[in-house]
Amino acid sequence: MNTFEYVKMKQQLWAKSKNIELIGSQINHGEPLYTKELIFNLFQDLSESTKKEFEDGDGNELGNGDLPGKMQALHSSSVIGVNFFEYWKQNQRFEILAKSLRIPSKGIDYIKFEEKYKILKDVTMCPNIDVNIHYKDSYLVGIECKYTEPFLSRNTDTGLKKKYLDDFEHWGEFPNLYKLALKICPEDNTNSYLHTAQLIKHILGMYSLKKDKNKFRLLYIFYPALFGNNEKYLDEINTLKEVLEKDDIKFQHLTWQELILNFTKKTQKEDEGYLNYLISRYL
Repeated sequence: MNTFEYVKMKQQLWAKSKNIELIGSQINHGEPLYTKELIFNLFQDLSESTKKEFEDGDGNELGNGDLPGKMQALHSSSVIGVNFFEYWKQNQRFEILAKSLRIPSKGIDYIKFEEKYKILKDVTMCPNIDVNIHYKDSYLVGIECKYTEPFLSRNTDTGLKKKYLDDFEHWGEFPNLYKLALKICPEDNTNSYLHTAQLIKHILGMYSLKKDKNKFRLLYIFYPALFGNNEKYLDEINTLKEVLEKDDIKFQHLTWQELILNFTKKTQKEDEGYLNYLISRYL
């Protein structure tokens, strides 16, 4: 068994325990890993603003109405992000969330999903950052939510395109990150789990927006390689962290399981339903 297979089986068992009927990616074809309706894959329904944010994103997460959208998949990284963060977006008790994430807890203004920050002038497609926590003083925490993607077969499209090395105008601010970028251009033959090129683009995008390395940080939340080489996964994360620290960029990481346990120390009685949902499904 590998971690991907484990997660799929765990989620199918969770759905069965809740009497949630599952379908395939082609409805009657494919492994039954999708809920018939999106709401069955969520702790609570999406707010209108969140629906709009996903509709404006590039991932086609909500689908086209004919076949199930990506967010109807039990193992969707978008859904795990929404199930953890939409609750706090709607109730706006941001301090509890921030303390559990170990990020600054004062002055949070709002949470937004799937934001795109333009990096290169002549490139219209920008990386979508899963969750974005905006502060009243213009500080930004960008959050990359990873679930099963690191445990799928790697393809050759995981490296950094040469265009970013040639055309990004502010590499002088990131000399150590530039050296790392060179190593994974055009293909990343170093990392087995971490999509380093994607995280580099998130850094470049947030810098392009803020023009100040002290105005943002990147947080990586992931599922550990339970049936793989988790030591290597952590080594890949920490290698990136060391590079970013040399360039004075704040980078943090924690697992979904750690976040749930952090919640148990911070949440209140009114959060029991939310917390029990996360525990039963993701812990």
